[in-house]
Amino acid sequence: MVENSAGPNQSASAVVRSPKLRCALGLLLEAIQYAEETSENHWEFAVEIEQLRQIGLWENDPRYLLRRRYVKHANEVTHRTHRSRKYRQGVDLHFTKRSCFILTESGVAIAAGFDEEHSDPTTAHSCSLPIAPGYDQRDRSNLPVWDNQRRMLFLNGQVVRRFRWMAANQQLILSAFQEEGWPVRIDDPLAPSASLVGKQRLSDTIKCLNRNQENHLLRFRGDGSGQGVLWEPVVSR
Repeated sequence: MVENSAGPNQSASAVVRSPKLRCALGLLLEAIQYAEETSENHWEFAVEIEQLRQIGLWENDPRYLLRRRYVKHANEVTHRTHRSRKYRQGVDLHFTKRSCFILTESGVAIAAGFDEEHSDPTTAHSCSLPIAPGYDQRDRSNLPVWDNQRRMLFLNGQVVRRFRWMAANQQLILSAFQEEGWPVRIDDPLAPSASLVGKQRLSDTIKCLNRNQENHLLRFRGDGSGQGVLWEPVVSR
């Protein structure tokens, strides 16, 4: 079993600014709480790497948490004959499909700080993401992530767009997608308008979303009614 490795106890807001990392810490804290409430070893409720991917984390995110000493990881080797979950020591920052994570004492302190800010840390910052139509559970890791604080749009850990200046209409659309868990379609979140001017504004905003992508990984388009926005990944040919 891996020993606890606590890092400096810094304030949550100063250390972790990414909404998806807050989501992950909330999920990991919930696992610790389950273990405590059932008087089990924390590793019995360890969170699998696939669960972290489903809320938008990519490999560098748990690496960051490990380096900050907020989590520790090991590879599960449980056999069906075992009565409890068994693990082998993880290899530094290398992960496998069997990698599992629990919070360190420092991680619990940070996540508990979020718990004080939000009544439910696992639902804060749109952590509970519904699966978009047409995407099964394996595809949850392929949903985009919009970081409103840094004004950056990600897909699979790659930067799609970064806004160096405010672009209110574009950012409003991205925020709406993020809040709703990136369904295939959302209603036009811009100020309501049934006029041609309103429809043209939405059309122009969608065109702007598709321009100047650092990595051309996403395509946005209207739904044909002038009242909705759709997104899809760009398929490499």
